Amino acid sequence: MDRTRRSLLVGLASLPLSAIGARLGLAADPRPARKQRVLDGPIGLKSGDVIENLELVVGPRFRWKPHFGVIWGSNVQDVLIRNVSIVGPQTWAERWNVYSEPKGAPPTGIPTQLNGIRMHGAKNVTIEQVRIEGLPRYGITGFGYDDCVIRDVEVTRCVVGITIKHLRPSHRLLVEGIRVHDTWGPAHGLWKGRGGGVPSKVHPGAHTGGDGIVLDTVREGILRNCDVRGEHYGSYKLVNPIDFEAHHLEGMSLMVQGTSDKQWKIHKEPARKIRLHDSTFDKSRGKSGKIRRDGNVLQISWHVHDLEVERCKLRADGMGGHGIQLALDAHARVVDCTFEGFNGMRGGQPCFAADVYEDSSLNADFEQRNRFVNQERKVKRR
Repeated sequence: MDRTRRSLLVGLASLPLSAIGARLGLAADPRPARKQRVLDGPIGLKSGDVIENLELVVGPRFRWKPHFGVIWGSNVQDVLIRNVSIVGPQTWAERWNVYSEPKGAPPTGIPTQLNGIRMHGAKNVTIEQVRIEGLPRYGITGFGYDDCVIRDVEVTRCVVGITIKHLRPSHRLLVEGIRVHDTWGPAHGLWKGRGGGVPSKVHPGAHTGGDGIVLDTVREGILRNCDVRGEHYGSYKLVNPIDFEAHHLEGMSLMVQGTSDKQWKIHKEPARKIRLHDSTFDKSRGKSGKIRRDGNVLQISWHVHDLEVERCKLRADGMGGHGIQLALDAHARVVDCTFEGFNGMRGGQPCFAADVYEDSSLNADFEQRNRFVNQERKVKRR
């Protein structure tokens, strides 16, 4: 990693949010008022663009184009998106999955693949002070984010919060201050009226959505000071991270998955050099779904090497699932953590603070180095 860029990333990670703006020369709050702009189509980015102080509304005549984002960009650099809100429809069933472009007439409906912000091959891009709501796909997505910052972002009523994909690795990515709550809409492409999904209590007539934050194939990255709660599937998912640090996270669950498949078809090397610390994972932060009911709070699987977990709090909230499970070549050292109440059942079997498969490993002094509260069974080694 370039020393200057690495120093900036580490320096930013050591600062509170209130000090980062001054460090970067950004304007301090109060933020300027956002000017509303009703969109008839996506905003395409060019290198050097600045988009700020706007409320972007997906209008009734929004024209579908194959860019999959209200704001989109491909191979762009030095872009700033700041103090922007992206607002989709306020009701689910009326407009999703009914998009059409009648000949000689304005388009109707909203395409089901529409994201808030999507970029491919982004370099030196900053996305900050952004709120995204009411879109049928991801709040922010894309791949190949190099030397980028995604900070102070709120996502709600989208199917998934933030997903960085594997199609091109991302390097030196800082993600912080993200708040995702109440994802909605049928997960896994199952739309209203076609079955599937967990019915939403927050948005009657819709379904609970997907994950809060997913980072795939990130190298030398930092994820910190984030909060995922309410209706969602899983809170955090890290896929094939290398040289990665995550800390001060709050949510229901976290998964570290070394590879996307067992046969190394997508990722050709294991995840490694990962540090997770000073975070809280409590099932009370979720409202419904399989992971809250009987999922493992920390799921570590499929070729994960050299994972350090320190000073974290894990709580079952009366639900099933293990505190941490290590499976299929997963190896971790867990110290100074608190495990509380993992006494339920999972798949008809009793739960433990830690469940370790025979092809995986956990530090031998796990029981001595951690704290257990209302915890009947501590470690199961298969």
